[in-house]
Parts: sequence; structure tokens; C-alpha cells
Amino acid sequence: MQNPDGTAGELVDVGGMTYKEAIEKKNIRPVMTGAWYAWNYGWGMAAMPGSIQDNTWFCLREITLGYRLPEKICKVWSQLPASRFHSPQHLLYHQQID
Repeated sequence: MQNPDGTAGELVDVGGMTYKEAIEKKNIRPVMTGAWYAWNYGWGMAAMPGSIQDNTWFCLREITLGYRLPEKICKVWSQLPASRFHSPQHLLYHQQID
């Protein structure tokens, strides 16, 4: 429930009720999701306990390996300088789960 001044009030159990019953019987005021997040998690707001998470993870998204053949070898084969590149993506994702 929200206090008249806009601060968070007591939690209200609306289990087993329809939306209409919850509004009528518990005197709660619905708030649009976008507005709730803007008021509680917007820029300039203090960090709330629910907004801080322990995300222990890392990823190796892309790596590019390249090799250029030496000029001596290219001249022997009468070719222009040759190169080989390999660029795999989304190689590794790791998340520590407690």
C-alpha cells in the first residue's frame, strides 16, 4: 500500500482476490509499472535493496586471430601477401550460481 505522501506503506496481502476486489476492499491504488520504476529506480534516486544484485559472471564474446604469411613464402609461390583471419563469436558465458 502507498501512503498519502507517496512513500511505501505496509504490504497488503491480496491473494485470492480479483483485481476489482483488491481495489475495493483493501483501499489500494494501482500504479502503472513504468511510473513505479521511474519513482523507485529512476536516475537520482537512492539505491533500494531490490535494485542491487550480485551478478558474478563474465563472457568472452569475440576474439580475432590473424596470421600473415611471410613475404619469402609468398614470393616463392608468386602470390601477393596472404593473410588468414578467424573471428568466432559468443565463445564463452560463465555465471556463478550460489
